[in-house]
Amino acid sequence: MTAPLSAPRLLCDAQALCGESPAWDMATQRLWWVDIAAHRLHRRHPETGLWEIWQMPELISAVVCTSCSARPLVALKSGLFRFCAETGALTFLHSPEPGLAGNRLNDCTTDPAGRLLAGTMSEGAKAATGALYLYGQSGPRRLHGGLTVANGIAHAPDGARLYVVDSAAGVILKLAYDAPTGMASAPQVLAQYAPEQGKPDGLCVDAEGAIWVAFWDGARVERLAPDGAVLARYPLPVKRPTSLCFGGPDLQTLFITSARIGLETAGPDGGLFYLKAPAPGLPVTSANWPLSPLA
Repeated sequence: MTAPLSAPRLLCDAQALCGESPAWDMATQRLWWVDIAAHRLHRRHPETGLWEIWQMPELISAVVCTSCSARPLVALKSGLFRFCAETGALTFLHSPEPGLAGNRLNDCTTDPAGRLLAGTMSEGAKAATGALYLYGQSGPRRLHGGLTVANGIAHAPDGARLYVVDSAAGVILKLAYDAPTGMASAPQVLAQYAPEQGKPDGLCVDAEGAIWVAFWDGARVERLAPDGAVLARYPLPVKRPTSLCFGGPDLQTLFITSARIGLETAGPDGGLFYLKAPAPGLPVTSANWPLSPLA
């Protein structure tokens, strides 16, 4: 990979139908991401170009790193699984909403303590039946409901705030959060977007507390202040950027996924992009949720 510049550049022409959930594994210096619609899990080493792809048996919406680099957590349509990169085996762990047939998992990440944060959504964005869950030692606890498409989950540098996107509603929410206990307040609206501005999708936070957001149908990434004010805009040569995460040895490279589903294009839509950010990202804590099935 050549040295990144301040403007987004194409890292690889992944041609993803719906690239999503980039996750940086600091131990191996590799980037995981998924293609939701193609049911694929990707892992790439940006420096060498080594690129591995695994076909999943069903829709995959997110990947979360654990302390074992070869065994991340993955969110499939039927629930959370542990994946073994060495064998391709999947081990079912849990489904947070087994009684809601029209719902599925969407975005997932960890809080500062390594607890899993998992968002759900209404398949096809039909109803506000999605929620945000926190997985503790005994299983999930619902932090907030009434979401249609739970997306873009991240925390502030001090762990005292959580951000979550409802893409269907075009809104970024913030919740006061107590990292030691995992308790959260009722959410407040940080930013609201009209349909013509594009839909906020993936979200991450840098070490200065600025919030980075990818805009589906908005052809851009924005860097926001903690109060929602726009600090910078980064146009992209694709219509549907989807999500983003920090990586690289110094955590100052921003990786950006995108989608080509529903578009008639011969361009780089669906590609994986990167840019050199003005501040490093936050280290992402590996998931320490029990990696064995829950009742």
